Amino acid sequence: MKVFNYTTDTGSTVFETYSPNVLSGASHCTIDAFGDLTCSGTVSEVVHEDGGAAKAIYGISSADNWIEDAGTGQLSSGHAKVALDTTFAGTVNTGVDYHVFLTPKGDCNGLYVANETSAGFEVHELGGGKSSTAFDYRIMAKRKGYESVRLQDLTVQENARIAEMAERAARTAAARPNVRPAIRVPRRPAGSPMVVPPLRQPSVQPVSAPHAMTTGASLESAQK
Repeated sequence: MKVFNYTTDTGSTVFETYSPNVLSGASHCTIDAFGDLTCSGTVSEVVHEDGGAAKAIYGISSADNWIEDAGTGQLSSGHAKVALDTTFAGTVNTGVDYHVFLTPKGDCNGLYVANETSAGFEVHELGGGKSSTAFDYRIMAKRKGYESVRLQDLTVQENARIAEMAERAARTAAARPNVRPAIRVPRRPAGSPMVVPPLRQPSVQPVSAPHAMTTGASLESAQK
């Protein structure tokens, strides 16, 4: 299915799901003309264990629009230069502050980051150490074009969306004909044995004398 919205209002909704959940308020998930996905529930994926069981995994949320990368480096005489992956660097703005987290993979005096540039950074051993320890790093940088977006206030949009959905639900309920509710058949609990009712034995009615079956002996006597 392809859905197009040719409106000039870039904030218009292209696709939306809605449920008036009485326990937690109106639940929804929308895609607008900006291409933004906004959901009041969770963002999750389904993965399968070796045994075949399906499990949900959840996306980590943050207050800023970060893109992350990770890698491994090696000290040489206590220092190393790490160049950012060019594809990763093309999706983020490394001209503003980014964050690097280090984990040494061997014995050393400790590590620190120095000389951060848009192309990469340096790693040094504390105290002027000269070891050749390997290390892992994780870098977080702001997505290009979203550097100043932080905890965007969506209160106005949410209130308008909830009011619109409530009005739509009320109109739908008013237009729905008064239909007799369907009879609900209780479900058998999972794991409980199925109970089969006993078969009815057909009742045998006695045959009256005029219609009694003639035996072979009586037939022979009658013929004589």
